[in-house]
Amino acid sequence: MSLEDRPVETEISGRSVLSEGFRRMVRFVLRHRMHDGGWSNAMTRDIHEGAKVAAVIAWDPGRDRLVLIRQYRAAAHLATGIGSLVEIVAGGVEDGEAPAASARRELEEETGLAATAMIPCLEFLPSPGITTEHAYLFLAGVDSANLPQTAGEDEDEDIQPLAVPVEEALDAARAGTFRNGFALLALNWFAAQDRAALAARLSEAGQ
Repeated sequence: MSLEDRPVETEISGRSVLSEGFRRMVRFVLRHRMHDGGWSNAMTRDIHEGAKVAAVIAWDPGRDRLVLIRQYRAAAHLATGIGSLVEIVAGGVEDGEAPAASARRELEEETGLAATAMIPCLEFLPSPGITTEHAYLFLAGVDSANLPQTAGEDEDEDIQPLAVPVEEALDAARAGTFRNGFALLALNWFAAQDRAALAARLSEAGQ
């Protein structure tokens, strides 16, 4: 059995914009080919048209620390009553910008740190049932010695960068002390890697 994602023949018979806020919400009427070769019934789906997003695992290999951030999320507050989330660096890819360039820019904006080297990790769809958001995850080498106490002011964001020993960050992720999906996915990916091999790849990429 092959486990790769596959395209599916889809017919869109209706499309209407429901709202034009920070991100557009669009109602689609569509049907698709089913596994038996027939057509599904027509279905209505309200889709949040998300952006491309660059996300960064910021790692200081010399000190074996991960640089995480803490910031307020209104939706998290409304969902759980807990709005101050531990996250990884992430932000939208601007028009005409490569995801890797966006990752470097977001890293500097949200932590004040410049990447010494960067390598791609994986791509993922954070919530494909409701949004077209498409994320690109990178690993960046950083020097966390001069981490600022706050960041993001130029983007009207209230961000607290955190330099955390790797095992402490991984233990917190395993214990469920924070809930941001990007952070949990990224740290689970990182935990499964050979850190010596990652350090060697970053060193080669930085040359």
